[in-house]
Amino acid sequence: MNFAQNCRTNYILRQDIEDLVKCRNTLYGHAQEARLTDSDYAKYKTDVEGIILRIARFSNIENEMQQKLHDTYQRPLDETILMQYTNTLTQQSLNDRDIEEKVDKLQQHLIAQDERLDCRMGRIEGKVSEVAQTEARLLEHSNDDTYGITKDVKVCFEILDKHNMLVIFAKPEVESLKQVFR
Repeated sequence: MNFAQNCRTNYILRQDIEDLVKCRNTLYGHAQEARLTDSDYAKYKTDVEGIILRIARFSNIENEMQQKLHDTYQRPLDETILMQYTNTLTQQSLNDRDIEEKVDKLQQHLIAQDERLDCRMGRIEGKVSEVAQTEARLLEHSNDDTYGITKDVKVCFEILDKHNMLVIFAKPEVESLKQVFR
C-alpha cells in the first residue's frame, strides 16, 4: 500500500499519521524525561489506539489489528523484550552522544576555517587595495606625461588580467623599477 500517495488524497489518513508522529515525538523522540502520569498514559493510549485502528481500517486489516492490540493487553511484558528495549535505548543514547561529539568537532573545525578565511580575505583586500593604488598612480603619471606605458607594462597587465597574479623579480638597486612601484 502506498501511504505517500494515499496521504496526499486522504486528509483523515494524513492527519492520523501526523498525530501518530506527534505522539511519538512527545512520548519518545523529544521527551525530557521517561515519565508519564496515569491520566496522560490513558489519554495517549486511547488516542494511539484510535489512530492505529483508523489506519488499519483504511488498510482493510482492522480486525487483525484489534486482535493484536487485545493480545498486547493480555500478555505480560517479556523479560527478553525488556532487555531488547534496554539495549536499544542504551545504544541510542551512545549514538546521540557520538553525534553530539561529532557536531562539536565540526563546529570547532568550522570556526577555525572561518578564522583562516577571514585572515586570507584581509590579505586579499590589502593586495586589492595595493593594486588599486598602483593603477591610480600609473593613471596619474600617464595623464601628466611623467610616465609612459611601455610594451612590458602592457604585458604585465595582460598577465594580471589572465591570472589575477603577477610576480616580478628584480634587483633592489634598479632605480627605474622602484619608481614604477611607488
